[in-house]
Amino acid sequence: MRPRIVFYALTAVRESILKNEEDMKTIPYIKQRRIHSMNVQCELYRKAVMCGLKPIVEYKYENCRFDVVMVYNDQIFAIIEVKNYVRPYFVPPVTKQMDKYSQLGLPLFLCRSFQDVDYIVAECVRLQKELEKILGGRGAI
Repeated sequence: MRPRIVFYALTAVRESILKNEEDMKTIPYIKQRRIHSMNVQCELYRKAVMCGLKPIVEYKYENCRFDVVMVYNDQIFAIIEVKNYVRPYFVPPVTKQMDKYSQLGLPLFLCRSFQDVDYIVAECVRLQKELEKILGGRGAI
């Protein structure tokens, strides 16, 4: 029943657009100086899923909220913090948050821009393959 409702809604929108095409106002696209870190996080999620990883975004654990965690066999094996800097190769100082995350003993990645996404996903794929070798089909750690 739902597809029929969606079809009718799309048809109504299409007819409305065709009728009012001259009257429609457009919102101009203005290129942003910097991209919001959520966009980088979405791209990281998309590429990770395409590579067979299981990312979980905005994962909350005790008093921490991780931007992205990678999970294998119900175990977190990597933490990814996404920050956006105007200069992508700027090396940020170690913050309290990053220091707290690094004390958990898991690999911690800082994704600063779209340029970092491919590298981080490749490293997570490598880590997952190492976990698969170690576990050898035994299940969770």
